[in-house]
Amino acid sequence: MNMTDPIYRINDDYLESAFNENMFGDDASIESGTSPVEIVIDESQPNHFVQLLFALMEDKSLNAGEWQTFTKEYLTRLIDVQYENGERDPNLKLIYELEDEEFKSKYPQEIDRFIYLLCDPVE
Repeated sequence: MNMTDPIYRINDDYLESAFNENMFGDDASIESGTSPVEIVIDESQPNHFVQLLFALMEDKSLNAGEWQTFTKEYLTRLIDVQYENGERDPNLKLIYELEDEEFKSKYPQEIDRFIYLLCDPVE
């Protein structure tokens, strides 16, 4: 039995559907495409999917120009580090909802939803 964490990658078709269903807010756009370089999102939105997508974009996908693979544990750590170190755009005033304990406490279930709705396992 393999005990390694499953590895995932964002599926462009699932991502496009999510954008079309307005899951990333009114200011989000995939007009130019679904790669990390082409997507437009407003990272100040108190929306878990926006925050998760932004974390993945900023981590390494933006520089690579394509969605990189990740594990659930890795994505969880990305979010934890952002909160622990306050590593957010210093020019962006964090809105109250992003710092709210209730909002933060929902990340585990929202990470599961994000992976279920937007990602494929990588073999």
